Amino acid sequence: MPAQILAFLNFKGGVAKTTDTVNIGAVMALHPQIGGKRVLIVDLDPQCNSTLWLVGREVYRWVQERDQTVHEIFRRSLKKLKPDMASIIHPVDKSELSGGRLDLLPGSFSCLKLEEDPKMLDDNALGHLVLTKALETIKNQYDYILLDCPPSWSILTRNALRAAHHVLIPYTPDYLALEGILWMRQLHEEFSQRVGIGNIARLTGVIVNRVRNAANHQYVNAHQQAITELGQVIEQLHQKHGYRLHVFQPHIAETSAVAEAVNYQEHLLNKDMNHPVTRQFTALTQDIMMHLRILNPRMIEAA
Repeated sequence: MPAQILAFLNFKGGVAKTTDTVNIGAVMALHPQIGGKRVLIVDLDPQCNSTLWLVGREVYRWVQERDQTVHEIFRRSLKKLKPDMASIIHPVDKSELSGGRLDLLPGSFSCLKLEEDPKMLDDNALGHLVLTKALETIKNQYDYILLDCPPSWSILTRNALRAAHHVLIPYTPDYLALEGILWMRQLHEEFSQRVGIGNIARLTGVIVNRVRNAANHQYVNAHQQAITELGQVIEQLHQKHGYRLHVFQPHIAETSAVAEAVNYQEHLLNKDMNHPVTRQFTALTQDIMMHLRILNPRMIEAA
């Protein structure tokens, strides 16, 4: 069956969006017990953090010079040409044990220029369907397509919302990140009114990141309070607007292992399979996959 397309999005930056995208994708594809899926990560953020993490600076510069990036999809669309998806998707990792593979559609700083083109900004020109049409040609080649989105309301974000089935909201336990969820609810509702509620990704759940342990009681108390407030906001959204957001489990602890994995250009499965945060991401990915099967019963047959 066609891939499930998941957008990782929060309008607040610094909430571990790329960390979630990279490591959840790696577990889906490569984990020896629960992996085995064909996974594509699409780096829609012009900062290109997923790209730099997964392939490093040398490959990053190589693909930028040749425009073998997501920017090529939009550039060719402006010329009414179809992109050659095979030429811009790059293999990252595969597992002989699980049979899964992890691929990347690299990001590009040049995507910032898309906001300057009136054809991209005009809804009547269908500029926000470019990604949908491109992924349509490859969606049967993958089980999951993960979109690492920019933390802003842009043509890239609108393309992600039109292309994806579900939005997963990375969240860190602090006041500003909580506001990011509220901003997203408002913009999501306004956009769905413009394009039709059935034509936009569902706000599905929240991933709680960077939870501090008991080493600093002041911060732990603040984090727990923020998590409590998150539950209250989710309940308010359900009561007032009908949104029912699932809080995925477990929460991901703050740890230096993530920074080390970035520096080594490795996902956590390669860095240390038995590290506590790797096990947390494994359990979190299981919860995400199971929740999506509940929402999409046909996925159970394909699991």
